[in-house]
Amino acid sequence: MKAACIVFGTLCLIFFVIGCIPCFGWLAFLNLFLSLVGIIVGICGATTLPQGKKGPGIACIIMCSISLIFGGLRVLLVFVGYL
Repeated sequence: MKAACIVFGTLCLIFFVIGCIPCFGWLAFLNLFLSLVGIIVGICGATTLPQGKKGPGIACIIMCSISLIFGGLRVLLVFVGYL
């Protein structure tokens, strides 16, 4: 579960950064779904791991939340017409 948490968190941030490039905007939409799945995996990882090993789950929740918030704002700005 630790490896899945780290992979999801890293992929979310990478997809967010690449999704900000104009021709790769479709990754921003994929990033929203991936961030939601990553938050769920992070919560499962943080609750099932023992007390001293919850770091990757919490890191995944933080990275995916950042990616979801800023990615959602980017998609919202595209729909409104500012980008």
